[in-house]
Amino acid sequence: MALGKAGNAVERRVYEGVTHEFFGMAAVLKEARDAQRYAGVRLKAAFKS
Repeated sequence: MALGKAGNAVERRVYEGVTHEFFGMAAVLKEARDAQRYAGVRLKAAFKS
């Protein structure tokens, strides 16, 4: 990944079996809820540092 090669910390999560727009489908997909929760936690941590 270009961000990692540029020296930035990166994390990658793969959600198998979902379409690329799944992130916006939290009302119906557990994977989307999990992804949104994870993104929120990581963003909060990033903005605190």
